[in-house]
Amino acid sequence: MTQPHLFGLTKQYSTVYQSSGNIDIKQIQPEDVIDIMDPNHEKIDFRKVFAFINTEGSQSIYSSVLIFEDSRVVKTTLSPNQLLVKMSDQFPIHLVHDMKYSALELDISRLIPYGCGDYWWIPVGQKANNNHSWVRVLSKNEQWVYEKRTAFVSYPGLVTLKLPHSRKAIYLRKRSCHILMRYYYSVGNTITPTLIEEQELSEDEVMRIGKGKTKRFRESLLRKLMRDA
Repeated sequence: MTQPHLFGLTKQYSTVYQSSGNIDIKQIQPEDVIDIMDPNHEKIDFRKVFAFINTEGSQSIYSSVLIFEDSRVVKTTLSPNQLLVKMSDQFPIHLVHDMKYSALELDISRLIPYGCGDYWWIPVGQKANNNHSWVRVLSKNEQWVYEKRTAFVSYPGLVTLKLPHSRKAIYLRKRSCHILMRYYYSVGNTITPTLIEEQELSEDEVMRIGKGKTKRFRESLLRKLMRDA
């Protein structure tokens, strides 16, 4: 079966991809990708990213491979952790300054996911240089197939990824997403008086408030560090 065409792969790896029917996050390397994304000259729109694969364990200067919804595959010098920081600046709830601490209070201390609206991100694969690969979950039309200790996630019309995880491992990661979703949903209900007519904020306004919270957190931390110096 012919797979959807991906742009940016070498001819050799394109053959491997078409033959296997998937991209194995354990096997793909920076040298399998032609196109380069320079983070200093090109802003990443994370709403259009479906996965970033950790290549920190390789000998290459490129630390991540990204797959976009327009079928582009690129490599970048940014590590997955650096990509997460940049991604957090594009969504209302910051992964490190907000969701991470909520997760810890909910007894989620490992493999903390990240919610970005109508989809979530989960860490996958073996950690290398303190970085994981990350993929979208709970997104529209995604499909999962399991074979023993291997999971395949398909984003129809885009790509199928091969992950080194059992059904239970993926279930536990998704469960963490649902626990955090329930918490944030409950927070919203807790502070909404029944007699007040609800009026939704625009996405831009929510983003502005989220970025303001992050800025205040960083400024407060910097002041504390200066006092303690």
